[in-house]
This record gives sequence, C-alpha cells and structure tokens, in this order.
Amino acid sequence: MPSEHFVRDHFAKLQEGNNEAFYSHVADTAIFKVTGSGNPLHGTYTSKAEFFTKYQGSLAERSTHINRNVTNIIVMGEYVIVEFTALGFGKTIGNYEVEVLWLCKYRNDEIVEITMYMDSATVKKAFEDNSLAS
Repeated sequence: MPSEHFVRDHFAKLQEGNNEAFYSHVADTAIFKVTGSGNPLHGTYTSKAEFFTKYQGSLAERSTHINRNVTNIIVMGEYVIVEFTALGFGKTIGNYEVEVLWLCKYRNDEIVEITMYMDSATVKKAFEDNSLAS
C-alpha cells in the first residue's frame, strides 16, 4: 500500500510531463481500462506495452503533447482516485481539454491497474472532426 506522499510525488511526475518517471512505477503487466463506449480509445489493454502501442500510439499520431493539471488525489489503502484535466495540442485534431478521473490500484509502490474515466464526447469530437479549440 503506497503512502499518500508517494502517490502525490508519483502523480507530480505525470503533471510535470515526466512520463518515463511516472510509468516506471506502473507494472509491465498492468491492466488499463478506458471507459466510454463513444470514446474511440475505449477498451481494455492487458499490459503496459499494449497500452503504449495502441492507446498512447493513437494519441501520439494526433497530438504533439498533453498537459495535465492534477486537481484532486484521494488515497484509500491500495486504491487511489486522481482527478485532473488534460489539455491536448493537436497535430491532426484540434486542441482539446478533457476532464479525467483515474482509479488506480497499487501493489506496494507500483500501479497494477488503472481505470480511466474521461469526457468521451470531447475525445470522440476531437478525433472525428478537428473542430475543437483550446
């Protein structure tokens, strides 16, 4: 079970854009669940490698980078709830802002499962018609 201090430091890395440091504390066998039937990225990814290839790869094709602003973290034993906004800057899609909530399960100091809840309508719109403004 991670300490609240560890979790806050861990997610600070993601907010700072240091994805490598953040994902170094995500298990290679982590399960990633992306919700929202209308979300073009929705589905279950059964490893960190699959998540990077399919989910992150799809975003990388369309966005130059994503800025995250963590607004709330709640630690409850091995479960952590993280609320943040993500501002994406598009290559082939318009700039977009999405409200996101992650439910993470930690084993020791490593995430083993993440369920991602996000504004599916905004993600879908961003991917479909390039009409979003920052």
